[in-house]
Amino acid sequence: MGEEGVEDFKPVSAPLSVKSQPVLKASGSEAEQVAEDNSSAAAHDATFLKIEQAGFPLTSPLKAEVLAAPLEVVSDALAAAIEYRDRHEVRNPIGLLRDAISQCWKLGGSEHPKATKAAEPGFKEWFDLAHRLRLVTASQLIGGEQYILTNDDEWEPWSFLAAAFPIARLKRMFNP
Repeated sequence: MGEEGVEDFKPVSAPLSVKSQPVLKASGSEAEQVAEDNSSAAAHDATFLKIEQAGFPLTSPLKAEVLAAPLEVVSDALAAAIEYRDRHEVRNPIGLLRDAISQCWKLGGSEHPKATKAAEPGFKEWFDLAHRLRLVTASQLIGGEQYILTNDDEWEPWSFLAAAFPIARLKRMFNP
């Protein structure tokens, strides 16, 4: 103790030895050891390459989705998204793959969530006109409801946009 009850602290001359321990990652009710090496980064790089080779553009949100999910889920979701894309018209492949990852799609499973509900009557004609007029850029089902990506990068319910821009109005805009 130094003056006035203040402790004197002396610097440690050598750094303290810390033994490296494996990181534990929760997986269901089990805990699995995750090696602290570059194998995880290499596995993600290989996954990113597979995604690009499958024709899905790698955007920052898609990369974040891939990094947040277990690699097995991403691999299964990629296969399921490819299967879905090959059977259906997909206007937003990135959104499709992100949904497949977040909803843990599996190849050959029952109908995918996007296929369970058909587009509402008139949607395709409305969307095609709005897209040709460059009012909208993409669409997707969110929670069973059709949403539209506007040019302001906002997802809006189709019912809201269809009320503001009925097909008759879109046709007049397209052929004045």
